[in-house]
Amino acid sequence: MAKISTIVRFTKPMAKIGSLVAPRASAGFLERYFLTPSRREMQAWEIDCMAKAETSIFTFDEKRKFPVYSWGQGPVVMLVHGWSGRASQLTTLVPGLLKKGYQVVSFDAPGHGEADGKLTGMPEMAAALSQVADHFGPIEAVVAHSLGGAAATLAQSRGLAAKKLVFISPPENVGDYLYRAARLFGFSHKVARGSQELLEKRFSFTFQKVRGASLAPSMGAPLLLIHDVKDRQVNFEDSHLWVESWPESTLMSTEGLGHLRILREASVVKATLEFLGQPEEEYLGTEPETLSGKGVLPEKYQGSGRLGQTVQE
Repeated sequence: MAKISTIVRFTKPMAKIGSLVAPRASAGFLERYFLTPSRREMQAWEIDCMAKAETSIFTFDEKRKFPVYSWGQGPVVMLVHGWSGRASQLTTLVPGLLKKGYQVVSFDAPGHGEADGKLTGMPEMAAALSQVADHFGPIEAVVAHSLGGAAATLAQSRGLAAKKLVFISPPENVGDYLYRAARLFGFSHKVARGSQELLEKRFSFTFQKVRGASLAPSMGAPLLLIHDVKDRQVNFEDSHLWVESWPESTLMSTEGLGHLRILREASVVKATLEFLGQPEEEYLGTEPETLSGKGVLPEKYQGSGRLGQTVQE
């Protein structure tokens, strides 16, 4: 936190000058900052489950590839991480979903985790989700964290057709974070607006049209929202906006779990599994899959090849 504060203090004088003498260049800098997720090492509790996944390599565009992970067989539940996240952050859900008879599919979005790329954005996360869903579909449900919820809503509006959705700590207005970043660095509103125009041109969308409140009214699938009242990264009030706009939705609140620890909370896992329920009857007679075996650890953790067994190039 001290490092970030130092950077901000150093940047603010330059940002103010840049806003006056070079607003276009400043807007470009802010755009790149907004499109650059950070990558963090997996924690020990994430590694074991990821090592037992089958890993497929998908091609997103001519330059970038991204890994897709799957466990088990049955109706597909997709797990979608948030900004600066990775697939492994949602693996606390995998054992319970396998026991219910679902196949679990997740992925590292472009620019995240083990995926290629440095610059990306929410529309690309949505596109990657749709690409994976088209391969594994039909999709029974989507469980998404943070910005993954916004991406899943955009994908759903473009034909994803998941039967149920669970959003954990989802931002309702993605564009608001651009203006927060501008204020943090000390850029003017004019620079932030210029950056918004660059982003909307890049992805052929408008922030207003991809807001949760804009897309939610057309959603037919039931939604469970889970959000911590003291979340410092995404305001709890965002989930109220989701619920007010989404026709069939329920909000569950927690307290003291923040934005990330909520993903490991037993009550959150239980609520998600209960909301999703059992698969269709045709799958109930099959033997549920479980995580078993020692697995293969990723190279940077134990010198192996890739996560799990790579089954597609």
